[in-house]
This record gives sequence, C-alpha cells and structure tokens, in this order.
Amino acid sequence: MQYSLERSYEILDRTPAVLQSLLAGLSDDWIMPNEGPETFSPYDVVGHLIYGEKTDWTARAKMILEYGNTKTFEKWNRVAMYEESKGRSMQQLLDEFAAIRKENMIWFRSLNLTENDLDRKGMHPVLGDVTLRHLLATWVVHDLTFYRFKPLLYIDMFIWRCVELVSEQKKYYSRSVERGIDDTNNYFRRCVCRHAGIYICTAHHMHLSHLYIYMRLLPKP
Repeated sequence: MQYSLERSYEILDRTPAVLQSLLAGLSDDWIMPNEGPETFSPYDVVGHLIYGEKTDWTARAKMILEYGNTKTFEKWNRVAMYEESKGRSMQQLLDEFAAIRKENMIWFRSLNLTENDLDRKGMHPVLGDVTLRHLLATWVVHDLTFYRFKPLLYIDMFIWRCVELVSEQKKYYSRSVERGIDDTNNYFRRCVCRHAGIYICTAHHMHLSHLYIYMRLLPKP
C-alpha cells in the first residue's frame, strides 16, 4: 500500500475513540499488568502515545518542513511516560490524548501537503535521512501497533484466568486451556472456554502480526 494522506487521517482520527471504547472504566487488573520486563501495560501505552503526540510526530514534521535534513531530530525517550503519567488516572490520560490528537490533526490537515512536501528529507539520529512521508507513515503504523498489542495482552490475561479456573472445574477446562498455554510460542494460540461460550484465536504471521478475535456461542460440553 502506498502512503496516502486520506488513509492516514482515517486511522489517526479514530485512535482516541478506539482507546476510549477499549480502556475507559476498566479496573487496574486490566490496565496495569504488562507482559514482563521492558514491556508496556495498557496504561503505559496511552502515556506513551501522549508523549509521542507532544514530542515526536508533529515536532519532527515541523523540523523537516523548516530545516530539512540540516538539523537532526532530538533523540526520543520512548519510556518517558513512566514519569509523565505518575499519579494520573486512565481517564485523565485518555482525555488528554484525545485533546492533543485532535489539535495535531487540525494542524496536520492545515498543511495541505503536496507530493513534493512528502518527499522532503529530515535527519534521524539513528537512521539518517528520512522523508516526511516515512515519518507520517510511521505515525499511522505506530497507532496500529498498539491496536494489536492491547487485545493480545487481554487474551493472554484471559488465558491465565482460565488456568485459575482449572483447579475448580478441571473436568471442563483442563484440555482446552492447557492446549492454549502449551501453544503460546507457536503461530497459533487457542483457548476454548466452553463454559463462557467464547473461542479466541490469535494468529501471528512471519512478517506482520495480526490479531483475529472470533467470538461465537459454542455447544455446552
């Protein structure tokens, strides 16, 4: 797919509503856990996105448009949210992200960028020359990365919740849940919870991870 401003707007405009729908009102049991050292919780992700809106995408785009590749981007701190988000609720973070993304999108559209503008170059501190097109495409992909991350984390947590139930209802859960845990490092992970009537399948491809969630009523055992 070639980069398109219009298709970028479609994703970037929707991300705040997606996060609001998925995360608002959830207990800390859902929003605070991560997947281990150097990984982000859903709470961390929202703070990370806010910091990106403030210091990365628009700031670097402005540098490209003003200075070209004569001035190097400032190095970006991807874990700054650990300090920036301290003491704040998830709803406060969601509200701030929605506000700053709305502001940034108004500015983005106002640029009326041309193909020549998109080909203008900036200087990345690690990658060297990059174009404005590269930067803006990465902005979109960055959003989509976390669309995938959060449901995947929830599925992992759901599997472990099922494991906790095995001791109480082993007769009904053991085979299906244990299969889901055994296959965790494979391309397909399945957890069948017949009691809840939910079938969840995550599929990982070699070059790109997609999350597919299928929910359907299953017959009682």
